[in-house]
Amino acid sequence: MSTRLFTIVNLAVAAFFALFAIVQYNDPDPLLWMIVYALAALACVLHHLKRLPPEAAGGYGVLVLLLGLYLAFRVISQRQFFFDEEGREMMGSLLIFIWMTVLWWRGKKQEME
Repeated sequence: MSTRLFTIVNLAVAAFFALFAIVQYNDPDPLLWMIVYALAALACVLHHLKRLPPEAAGGYGVLVLLLGLYLAFRVISQRQFFFDEEGREMMGSLLIFIWMTVLWWRGKKQEME
């Protein structure tokens, strides 16, 4: 993916994570998820500004993955977990983990250049 295209996609993802943080106000546990999504948005912006160490993106991704795994164990027995609050939170954790992995990989690639 070209640098310009990645920049556009990364900033769009940052905007989506910021939007996700904003709409958490009506969640049963809003503060936790507002922080989780806001930190993901901040990581995207810091990566754009070349101020995010790859290890920070990777570490945050792993933390959010662990949160998602915890939620997965809680909802795994439910057949329709997409309609459950914790199921949606689990999927949000997975999205953040995937993007933090992308930022980690891009950061490592930039360090090697």
